[in-house]
Amino acid sequence: MKTTSMFDNFRDKIQNVQSLSSGLLELSIGEKKSKNPVKGVNLNAGFKLLSWHQTHWEKCHQTTQENAELAEKVAHQLEKYETCITRQQNAVKNFISLCETLPQLEESISTIGEDLNSLKRNILCLEEALDELKIRKELENLIQFKVDQKYRLARYKDYKISELESLKSRLAADHAKKIANYEKLELLKLKERQLAYQAAFEEDLNFYKTHGKLINKTDSDEKIKSLEEIEVEPDEEDKKALDQFLEDKDII
Repeated sequence: MKTTSMFDNFRDKIQNVQSLSSGLLELSIGEKKSKNPVKGVNLNAGFKLLSWHQTHWEKCHQTTQENAELAEKVAHQLEKYETCITRQQNAVKNFISLCETLPQLEESISTIGEDLNSLKRNILCLEEALDELKIRKELENLIQFKVDQKYRLARYKDYKISELESLKSRLAADHAKKIANYEKLELLKLKERQLAYQAAFEEDLNFYKTHGKLINKTDSDEKIKSLEEIEVEPDEEDKKALDQFLEDKDII
């Protein structure tokens, strides 16, 4: 950019000199035309010299323009190179900066590796703790299940005991009722036998009073028993019910 500016300034100066030369030439030509010609003086000599200088200046100006264009191209190319070099310099700086951070990066990687190993150990410890917690939970559930089953069994046992007691009470009441009925029946039978014996005794007594002797009753004596010889034999069904009731009393 500095080279382009320098050529632009140089080109402007050449254009100013060229304009000044053209103005002087026009003034000299005008003055020559207005004045009387001088004898023995070659007026065209200055014109030729000025023309030569003008031509030379034009060539210099053209060369300067070409050089300026070339310089502009070179400057543009240099700018590209500068941009590329700057980019490369930045890349090199970044690379150097990265290289400088390599030890820190290695240390960070080492620290991360240690952290990962520590995390792995913590995960293993956590898995072991979870397994132990799972086992404890299963054991607690089993213990709670046993407690619940024992409680249910106790309630069921109490219910069955209550039901058994109720059944025993009912059977005892039924048995007592049957025994009472049986005793009433046997008492009626005893009363009937007693009445029969009383009637036979009175008959024998009347016969003795009348005839002075007792009636020979060998056959009837075998059939009729005294009150002391009479045994009360319970019914077989009542005996079984009584035995069943007595056995039920030993049930827990």
